[in-house]
Amino acid sequence: MRHNIGITVLLILLLTSCSTVAVKDGFYDFSAFLVDGRRMDLARIMDSVREIETITRFQVEDGEIIKSVSRGTGLVLSDDMVLTVAHVVVMNSLTQRLLTPMGIANIVISDQRVDSETFLVDNEGARIPLTPLLVSSEDDVAILRIPNQAKITSVFPYDIGDSDDLRLGNVVYILGRPLDQDVNVREGIISGLKGNALSQEIYAQPDNLFMFSGGIVSGDSGSPVIAVRDGAYEVVGIAQGVMAVESRLGWGIRINRVRDLIRSQEIHCARLC
Repeated sequence: MRHNIGITVLLILLLTSCSTVAVKDGFYDFSAFLVDGRRMDLARIMDSVREIETITRFQVEDGEIIKSVSRGTGLVLSDDMVLTVAHVVVMNSLTQRLLTPMGIANIVISDQRVDSETFLVDNEGARIPLTPLLVSSEDDVAILRIPNQAKITSVFPYDIGDSDDLRLGNVVYILGRPLDQDVNVREGIISGLKGNALSQEIYAQPDNLFMFSGGIVSGDSGSPVIAVRDGAYEVVGIAQGVMAVESRLGWGIRINRVRDLIRSQEIHCARLC
């Protein structure tokens, strides 16, 4: 009887150990099981995710100057550099959404851009002016310089990832500012390794994209997409677009494409070079 009890206890211990130990294989994880909350904390990333605001002025036919405001999300990579998408920074025309018999249409009011300014908005609402270092509308990537006198205390605290290592089903987190509200965290999975037909209508280079579930909405553009490698967080891309709000399916620009652009422009960025 004691012998049988001993065998039963041993089997329970073996089964328990097998179910709680995962293999560190160097690949991105399919769950957050290996994450140790004592050393990996999403809240630390939230402090490096900031609002980006661009004010663009357009001249209309009667000579009046009209101001348009665009908002999105940026990731502070260092105390002097922030990463976002170009469509938050560059507005080429002033448009107005109108309801027509054929549906909603965007009507161009003016394409006479006078000037623009882009700011990093901190948690207290202070606006820090930014200088463009790299703005690629084709790739929808923008790298902006934070002035030396600005006191930036919270930068992205973990590693920059390798988006070539992504696999279908990898778990990801999207940290953005949906509807221009406070930073919000959503969980999803990698659902496609390149863009689909809809994303190609907006972004012509599908191989530079990946698809993910979890959904993004207005204000999330430029949000970091975080994957988990052997229990550690890494940024693998930035959110760019969404199929439809109700679909919960969005796409991001691969971080490796950002690296390629920085190298091609010979911009010094120790974290991405």
